[in-house]
Amino acid sequence: LQALLSHAHVPSIVPTASAGDNVISDGNTLAGVAAAVIPEGYELKPSSLHDGLVVFVSRLLRPIWYKPAVVVTEGRTMQSKSRRFGYNSQLPAKVELLLDERTLDEVRQPLYALQSLMKDVFSPAVSVVPGVRKDGSTENMEVDEGDSNGGQFITMAMQYQSQVARQNENRNQGNHRTKKELDSAARLAEELNMHSLYRLVSRSVQLLSLLSHLRRAHITPELPEVEWGMLHGLTHAQLATTREGQQRIETLLNNLVSTSNLKPGSEYDENSSMEADSLANLLSNQCYLFFSSGSRLTYLGFRAARSALSYPRESPRRIALSNQAAIYLRSAAQYWYSPSLITGRLLHRDEKQGDFESVACMAMDYGSPLARAASVLMELDDVGGVVDVCLVCASNFGGANARSIGSQDETGDDSKDMLPWERGLYHRPLGSPEENMNIDQDDGIHSPTTPVNTSGTSVVMSGVDVTPADALRTCHAIIFYYINILLVSTVVDSYKLAERMVSVCASSSDINFLYSLYGYLQTSNHLDTLLRIDSPALESWLKDVKRDQPGLLWRYYVVHGKNSLAGDVMWKRACTANVNVGLDERMECLTRAINSFSASLEGENTTTLTGRRITTANSFATQQASFSRDEIERIITQINEQLDVAALQKRTLTTIAQSHNVDLDDSKIYNLSHSLISVSDLYNDYAAPLNLCDICLLILQTCH
Repeated sequence: LQALLSHAHVPSIVPTASAGDNVISDGNTLAGVAAAVIPEGYELKPSSLHDGLVVFVSRLLRPIWYKPAVVVTEGRTMQSKSRRFGYNSQLPAKVELLLDERTLDEVRQPLYALQSLMKDVFSPAVSVVPGVRKDGSTENMEVDEGDSNGGQFITMAMQYQSQVARQNENRNQGNHRTKKELDSAARLAEELNMHSLYRLVSRSVQLLSLLSHLRRAHITPELPEVEWGMLHGLTHAQLATTREGQQRIETLLNNLVSTSNLKPGSEYDENSSMEADSLANLLSNQCYLFFSSGSRLTYLGFRAARSALSYPRESPRRIALSNQAAIYLRSAAQYWYSPSLITGRLLHRDEKQGDFESVACMAMDYGSPLARAASVLMELDDVGGVVDVCLVCASNFGGANARSIGSQDETGDDSKDMLPWERGLYHRPLGSPEENMNIDQDDGIHSPTTPVNTSGTSVVMSGVDVTPADALRTCHAIIFYYINILLVSTVVDSYKLAERMVSVCASSSDINFLYSLYGYLQTSNHLDTLLRIDSPALESWLKDVKRDQPGLLWRYYVVHGKNSLAGDVMWKRACTANVNVGLDERMECLTRAINSFSASLEGENTTTLTGRRITTANSFATQQASFSRDEIERIITQINEQLDVAALQKRTLTTIAQSHNVDLDDSKIYNLSHSLISVSDLYNDYAAPLNLCDICLLILQTCH
């Protein structure tokens, strides 16, 4: 082995005859991360050991690579032969796993042995990402992505390395390369290719293990049904190397660990729990590249929730398990990055986004783990947990940061075989939430050493283009859906839960979510609930977003006992010029202003509109406007005078409307009907010129 490593593992870089092209020894264009470290005008001659390993891996994978893993055949429709009773029945779908357990093991064993050998022998290329600084965090490692220049990169860290290499190449163009520099570049390129090859072998081994475990789960009656339709028609190559395959598998696993046949009040099946625990442990240890930390936390959360449902209400054990379930599910929501997974629209027809209720129902019907988590927490009456889980998930798609404070040390997802750079690999978003909102990602991604399908078979697509904005809307829709159910319920306890849920929502720091919440409560006939929320954000929303509806702000101030502020709002509304407000509405605003200022003067803090305020973490103490008692009395007197003049103005307008011989400009009639006119203008411009003697006498009496 040492002789083999000494003589066969010696890559080299030599000048190429055609300058400007980076090629390997057989003349094919050099693709992948290795091309980034090869100087222009040179070619890489991989070592014989590398070429032998590539050929060996190809031969091991060739029997299964382009074969579908699962084929699901729809059941036939059976027609009744009875003439009297005609009916049709659908036979169950037939699931055909093309590789039996023995074949899976025969293919997996040599691949696993090769993986172990590469980990031991090629430790510099496998234990770390070659070319990445040792102080670099593994957080930079992502799923393989395509580069704009044609290269395929394993990680973002390696992409960064390639960009640095290109910059150095541009600076040193025309410079002579020393033998030491060329040997170093050749060694790095070889290690990068070895690293890529190891990833391909590792994912293939874990994929075969995953299929084996799913096969056992399929025949185990205590476990939920495996949704084989998610993998229908996908080849092993697509499952191992494409993002679409990764997404399908993650969706299948999330559905598997979040599905339960346990009903409220039923006995907790210990045997089913043991089988599920065993499956989850196997997936965590042997298939961690597919069964993510989020899937593991999802399973633990639903397991605790199902156990809690088996205990009576108000039981201390039920409360403890419910809290534990909420902690696990909040932590799991941090890993739910797939928009189609959250909306539940993977492999389903592309339905148009409707109102919040239809969006939430679609997520529930199509098996969204977020919808299922919210449902089981609602069964436990943990409305705060529902809000937390949804908002934590929403932060993955552009919502404000609402990360769970739960420790990730509770997950127990670290396999003894997991390398440091593999932690969380393939289970992170493609970019920041802001980037995800604007960038379309490629579905078909291959590593440098992955065989490319040249048979003409296209990558299976979901057929649904689900955006992060859709997922964000779904997160909010699920919260609003349950708020509405609780508010319309006739059960007293439900209304208390609704108030608690609204209070938790209103305590959020996500201003966009808060504005969506306020708008939903207003449009869904829950205005009284909305106005009882004690929050500065709601006051700002009423002032800025709903400034064309000052009646809402007035009611908000009245509900919270801020009568002087309520009076000031109505007074300004009545006196504001250049707005299309009728005279009747202005008079009503003046009347409301007098009542509010009078209530403030008398020290009232409640009215018929006032109910129990919904406090939040941002609630503030009731504050009145800075009006002294003398100022309020003066304002009330002034408003009363304005109201008396407005009454005369209303009478004048009625007399003019009933008269057929009045010659008056349309502009004056509009001003008379849509503004508060001063008493002098009313006398000089209307009453006197039109010989309205009774109005003139009333004006003189009012002014006296």
